[in-house]
Amino acid sequence: MKKKFIVKNISKINENAIALYGEVGEENSLDELKEILNLFDKEASLTLYINSFGGEVSNGISMYNTLKEFKDLTVIVQGFCCSIATVIAMASKKIVMQKGSLFMIHKPLILTYGNSNDLEKDIEVLDKIEESILNIYDEKALISRSELKSLMEKETFLLPEEAKEIFSNIVLEEDEDKKKKKKKSEDEDDDEDEDDEDEEENEDEEDTDDKKKIKKKKKKKSKDVKKKSDNEDEDNEDDEEDKDKKKKKKKKSDDEEDEEDEDEDEDEDEDDDDDEKKKKKKIEKMLLEIDLI
Repeated sequence: MKKKFIVKNISKINENAIALYGEVGEENSLDELKEILNLFDKEASLTLYINSFGGEVSNGISMYNTLKEFKDLTVIVQGFCCSIATVIAMASKKIVMQKGSLFMIHKPLILTYGNSNDLEKDIEVLDKIEESILNIYDEKALISRSELKSLMEKETFLLPEEAKEIFSNIVLEEDEDKKKKKKKSEDEDDDEDEDDEDEEENEDEEDTDDKKKIKKKKKKKSKDVKKKSDNEDEDNEDDEEDKDKKKKKKKKSDDEEDEEDEDEDEDEDEDDDDDEKKKKKKIEKMLLEIDLI
């Protein structure tokens, strides 16, 4: 028998997907589902395609709880999602209903045989099954529990637009397409913005390079000016030193001249004294001669 659970790797968008087509039960059992799900990482994205009229409640609820372990599960309803298949779909945070698809909820059914006591017991079991299904629906419901129960009693088929108004996790395919287009447009805008930013960065880098060159030139010019100024200062210092040296030399020369003048004056004074002495001796000699006469 060919398995109804199909594994396919959609490499184009790097997405793993499985498909539930047909009746839930022997054809599509929990064991088969678990065997296939073991091939996937529970942290990775997983897409479940559904086209099923439902089937066994016990298998369906077990599948629901198994699929809930996947953190990023998306359900896509391609045709019919009825009865217990709707419960399986509730394992996902997002159910995408494609055009023409239907979502059907109803009270659980049973084929039974037995006496009145057996039938009463079956009714009690069916009521409990209904409550367990309501508990699952209620987590995602946008309407009250009593309203949900009323829809189940009527066996209600819901168009995508109607189902969207009842369950918070149901979205329309066209809405998803719009979101994808919008996201694509935003990504393109982001890419353009990034390109613009890159251009601006390049321009900024060019401006920065130009500023750096200008700054470098200014710095070099400043250094040249400083160097020139330092050289001038050194020349001035040299001039000052030369002047000081000349002054000192001149002063020394003047001092030497003064000393020579003083020496000459002293010599002159000494000569004058000698002349006076000579003159005085001459006079004394003359006086002596006169006395002798």
